[in-house]
Amino acid sequence: MRSVLVSANALGSGRPLRLLLWPLLAAVAVFILALAVLAPALAQLERSIAASSQPRPPADVSAAVSVESPPSFSVAVGVDDTVSEMPALQSAMVDYLAFSDEYAKRLKEGALVEEFGTEERVLSPAGARAQVEDGTSVLAVILPAQLTPTVLADIRDYSAGRLAEAPTYPITIVAGPQALNEDGFIVTKYEDEVVRQANEFVADQIRTVAGELTCDPAGSSLNCARSTDETARAFERPFTTTVDEVSGPDPVDYFGPDADGAASVPSAGNPPAATAQINPVAEEAASNEPAWASSAWMPSVVIASALAGLTLALTASFVVNRAAGLSIVLVGPWRTMRAQRPFPRQALLGIKLLIGAVGSVVLGVAAAIAATGIGTFVFQHAGGHAEVRFVAVLVYSGVLSAMLVSIVLAINDLAGTLFGVLAAVAALIIVAANSGLPRLLTLPVNDLDLGIQLEMLVSLGSPTTLLSNIAPTLLGFAVATVVAAVAGVAGTHFYDRAHSTKVDVR
Repeated sequence: MRSVLVSANALGSGRPLRLLLWPLLAAVAVFILALAVLAPALAQLERSIAASSQPRPPADVSAAVSVESPPSFSVAVGVDDTVSEMPALQSAMVDYLAFSDEYAKRLKEGALVEEFGTEERVLSPAGARAQVEDGTSVLAVILPAQLTPTVLADIRDYSAGRLAEAPTYPITIVAGPQALNEDGFIVTKYEDEVVRQANEFVADQIRTVAGELTCDPAGSSLNCARSTDETARAFERPFTTTVDEVSGPDPVDYFGPDADGAASVPSAGNPPAATAQINPVAEEAASNEPAWASSAWMPSVVIASALAGLTLALTASFVVNRAAGLSIVLVGPWRTMRAQRPFPRQALLGIKLLIGAVGSVVLGVAAAIAATGIGTFVFQHAGGHAEVRFVAVLVYSGVLSAMLVSIVLAINDLAGTLFGVLAAVAALIIVAANSGLPRLLTLPVNDLDLGIQLEMLVSLGSPTTLLSNIAPTLLGFAVATVVAAVAGVAGTHFYDRAHSTKVDVR
């Protein structure tokens, strides 16, 4: 380490921090810029995908919608929740889930309406409401904010006697003119046949959890004001449902007055205007919701962190190589034909890794600020121990950034800048593919989801649960880092033995 610091001091002409300045500034600038561009772009892309599932009006406006092919509508589901640790619903172990996710899944996969089809899509609450207002979705189901941690806290408070009665949680159905048309046929049918069964399904889950949780974190109910059976009965009907009517595009009559549900032909008096308004796709629509409230936020933080870390690695290599008189583009760890300063390549790699370590801490802080949303609704409603959550995300993001930086630097010094750039591109693709982006775009997903892992750290469950999900990720990155670092150190060591003492200084 002393030789690395001495070499850094010499390369910086007595001011070694000069070597750190430009890589650090470049990495932070790329992180901020990438996050500012990616988050709204991915949120808009998600909205566009949801809109693309909306059926277009038929070319022939006189064509009736037959019973054999009932109309289909887009339904937005507004979710703002945090996965939390709770007793497993079907075993004696613990589980890690969010009631809102279970509710949305039940809307998608549960009961169906015979008269029309629906395609549910999860968005943020503000985004879901906006889709009803612009006509992309016929209605939206808005779930309570931070439903899971709120329910768990209320169960413990009721068990302890701090609550006189069990609270209820409002489910809001946002209905536009199309859902309210024909005496509210669509919203009534959907509420009675789909929302009700989702309420019952998740209510049963909450009742089961209420029968397991107590006021004592250790699980004992001896010192609690109420028994687990009494608590479970109090949470048997936790939901209330209300309909919120909003304005939107003019409706079209899909359903006639016939009892058998036969569809009617749109009015011939004004066919163009009517059919043009059938669930229109708002191609340029953009919600006024803040970027951090979008479901695209965590994948954006992951990708922006990776992009900033790779920028840090390549910029550090550029700055140190330039200060040492090495060619900027190298292929292989051999000497160049330019005049060089006689610094061992292993020492130069050590300087770059040191810059990468310092920069990774800074990027970890930036990612933690972005992921936890200090001062925002996300951070304020995440629960207790806010500082611990922040540090957990900082450590996780900083370690992953340091590993990516180390891999790229080692390959860069072992095989040359060209291969270092290729390694950086490959690393960015791998991170993006496992950031939660495929899930966001409804593509096939892997078990590894870095965005979900960030959400888990923000929710801060038990150490055992966190380790079981995050440890395999860190272990995989660690193995790749060790292999690359050993190869880089060994390669530069052999090069130094053969060439470093033979460098001519002009």
